[in-house]
Amino acid sequence: MQQFTQNICNFAVMRRKAIQIVSIIFMITLMLLWSKTGYAGSQPHTFSVWKTFDSEKLLNTSRHYANTPSMSDSALLCASMLTERYSKQLSEDEKKIIVRGYTVKAYVYLFRYYDLSRAYESLLRASAICQEIHYELSTLYMDYGHLFSSIGEQGGGNDALRKALYYIKKAFHTALAEKNYNTLNTAFGNAISIAWELNQPHSLDKEWNIFRKLKNNDKPEYTKFNLLYYEAYQQIQKGNLTAAIALFDKQSKMMPDDDSHVRYTAVGLFNMAKIQQQMKEYDAALINLHKAEALATRYGMKDVSIQIYYEIWQVVRLMGDGQAAEKYHSKYLSAKEEMLNYQQVAGLKELSFMDNLRKQNDRIAEERTEKMTIQIAASILLLIVVLVSGFAIILARKNRQLSDSNEALYNKVQEMISTVDVMPVEDKNIKYKDSRLNEAEKTAIYMKACEVMDNSNEILEMDFSIRRLAELAGTNYRNMSQVINEKAHCNFNSFLNKYRIRQACKMMNDAQKYGNYTIEGYSTSVGFKSRNTFVTSFKRITGLTPSEYLRINRSKNSDRKQ
Repeated sequence: MQQFTQNICNFAVMRRKAIQIVSIIFMITLMLLWSKTGYAGSQPHTFSVWKTFDSEKLLNTSRHYANTPSMSDSALLCASMLTERYSKQLSEDEKKIIVRGYTVKAYVYLFRYYDLSRAYESLLRASAICQEIHYELSTLYMDYGHLFSSIGEQGGGNDALRKALYYIKKAFHTALAEKNYNTLNTAFGNAISIAWELNQPHSLDKEWNIFRKLKNNDKPEYTKFNLLYYEAYQQIQKGNLTAAIALFDKQSKMMPDDDSHVRYTAVGLFNMAKIQQQMKEYDAALINLHKAEALATRYGMKDVSIQIYYEIWQVVRLMGDGQAAEKYHSKYLSAKEEMLNYQQVAGLKELSFMDNLRKQNDRIAEERTEKMTIQIAASILLLIVVLVSGFAIILARKNRQLSDSNEALYNKVQEMISTVDVMPVEDKNIKYKDSRLNEAEKTAIYMKACEVMDNSNEILEMDFSIRRLAELAGTNYRNMSQVINEKAHCNFNSFLNKYRIRQACKMMNDAQKYGNYTIEGYSTSVGFKSRNTFVTSFKRITGLTPSEYLRINRSKNSDRKQ
């Protein structure tokens, strides 16, 4: 198995190198052809226009596009053109504008493309420039807060939320110094949400005393929203949940129905539903969640949709509606998968644009002669044809070998599914030399453990532990740990994962029932908390990745139907 895995890795490396070589040669050919045909004349009109803008105008243009959801691509491209202007020789004022350009990119990545890694990259670059010129910017701190808040919501835990609260409070005080009341309002509202999540009721006392005394008439609806929010938060701390619901209800009805206010309306509905769920008023909670769901769908707020789907799934599950729970669990998983794809597309768009931008800036002023260009292009294209043909033959052979090997592994997995070897293997382990168990007792415990693993659905729950297995097998933790170690020659996690992967394979074989599941869907269904852990365990146990297994399975099912 190790040799086979190594062969796959070697083949994958060779294939990547082949593709890279062919791609580089092909790009050189295209660049030579474009240099003759006049690339400058074919560049998009917007590039030509933006290129004439000074940095301030380019920043304002990118901000305008960023606030219009349908213009996210333009916002990103415009901001990227601005940030590409950075150099050490720029004035301090110009560098401050570049920093703001990076915050526009971070905003678009966070709230339009939902790409946390690229947002973080933009924020780091902005921070480096700020450190260089000793500059603080409230929107930069705010974007860090949004980033870590999103990480916390996606499973990063309280550490990420505490970081988010730290940066948001810095944004609040920096915005106060800047007299940037828009960011100050945003910071205070977000701080309330995170303090609530962390159960830190007094962490905002200082900010509250400042906020309630401010005379800010710039955007009074945001100030009123946050005043209601904090008051509701205080009512929750006092246990006055009905009063808190009434305040959240006011929040959900006070904002205009447009792009710039819809998230606030969704927050009011979502918070009201959370309290109603806490009070076990599930029907009322479901009504508000469906309202928030409709808003998220209408305005394309994919990140909000994921939260709403998850919350609806929890509520209908508590209501005992299995069909609705399965529906919204599926929608939740599909939305997460869709967001991942959306992030990848966004990354490709930026790479494509930056490639075009560099070509514009670096293109040669004088064109080469037509005859030389055609000769070089023809020679390179001929070389490409020869290389591609050769690589195609090699790849076809390797693919055939790989396919045969994968099918052999698939057949072994089917044998594993139908017959699981539970016979214990004798092992005198000095680690348990003080154990009072004799061999007959060890064998009995091991056989009982295997029976539980074969027949109990509890092993598919994420929190299933060795202590629970010991309880079901009628023994204690130490005895169970010893028996698994000596008889199965592995630790409990490896022992458990073998049975979970076996169940996942059974589910994958049942396309009629589970055919619409994603890889993450299979992962969570058999008890894995992480998609990566599931894929790694699946590969280690079966020799195939889940995607490879599903592909072979579908092929065999198709052959049977024919």
